[in-house]
Amino acid sequence: MEMLRKTRAEINLDCIEHNLSAFRGTLAKEVKVAGVVKANAYGHDIVTVTGLLLEEEADYIAVATVQEAALLRRNFPHAPLLVMGYTPDDQLPFTVDQGITQTVFSLKQCQLLSQRALATKKKAKVHIKVDTGLSRLGYRDHALALEEIIATASLKGVEIEGIFSHLALYNPESDQRQYLQFLALIEKLEARGVFIPIKHICDSIGAVAYPQYHMDMVRLGALLYGYCSRKTSFDLKPAMALRTEIAMVKAIAAGEGVSYDYYYKAAGPAKIATLPVGYADGLPRNIWQQGHVLINGQAAKFTGMLCMDQCMVDVTGLDVAVGDEVILFGRRGDQELPLDDLAKWCGTNKNELLSRVSPRVPRVFCQRGVQKKIVSYLM
Repeated sequence: MEMLRKTRAEINLDCIEHNLSAFRGTLAKEVKVAGVVKANAYGHDIVTVTGLLLEEEADYIAVATVQEAALLRRNFPHAPLLVMGYTPDDQLPFTVDQGITQTVFSLKQCQLLSQRALATKKKAKVHIKVDTGLSRLGYRDHALALEEIIATASLKGVEIEGIFSHLALYNPESDQRQYLQFLALIEKLEARGVFIPIKHICDSIGAVAYPQYHMDMVRLGALLYGYCSRKTSFDLKPAMALRTEIAMVKAIAAGEGVSYDYYYKAAGPAKIATLPVGYADGLPRNIWQQGHVLINGQAAKFTGMLCMDQCMVDVTGLDVAVGDEVILFGRRGDQELPLDDLAKWCGTNKNELLSRVSPRVPRVFCQRGVQKKIVSYLM
């Protein structure tokens, strides 16, 4: 018996395929693509999206944590996986054992990887992370980086396959300074005889904004799912739509309050619809202050504080009934509520909203115009 929630995320895999293909059309043939699937592929289901990217011959599948890589290794034994984030020392042996490429930014970790590689007669592939101004992960001291990378290059069992940094995307001048810092370190390494095959600095925004910085590989995340804050030369197609249906419709009198603390009180007689979706499903709690949903093509404003599992909207004057479909964001037929609008209402960005869509929301996938499969994490 199918017991899927009516609150669900519909994901069109054709859109992801289109976004990847369209951007590839702007790349030089030699530039590799790393498909970024961290945070459950920005909410789109990490296993499904990885399968699609491998079919589309992505050069790398990039994640943030070794746990994400472990899940993918179970499903894709031979996929090229790159962990871009920090991995604790005690988890490094697993990356060697499973053939997972690890990001490093200390000689100590490289030595630990070398020890495991020699003990298991395997190769430890690494990408070196360099901080050029984002002040997040990576070598901050480039003089130290130079010496430690040279030392790493001499370690047995360790292959330095890549070196990368991340732009802060503050402004073009700042980004250029970061890029030039990165180039300067690479030039010093090469002068000392260390040549690293894959050099990369661009995420989706950087890759669109700065074609001259593409180097050997670009890391595509949000762009794959249909979003980029820079204008692209092609149309991006958002892949996900979040929808639900009306659970109850009730009439309230003037002065009656709705939800906790009665932040909303009806100015006059009103009709309120309750929706079976709340902040535990990924909707930001503060969206009620200025956001709305679409019901039968009409806007219905949130009324009162969102609850964990439910929320209420004002449907006064609208012809609605229990079971009517509600669009929370995305496109459904000729109706669309852009995710950009939700991001503005909530004072956040689109990536956060996508990645917040929780595991209790089933993902319904379509491809080539037909439903392909359903992923329900709770069933």
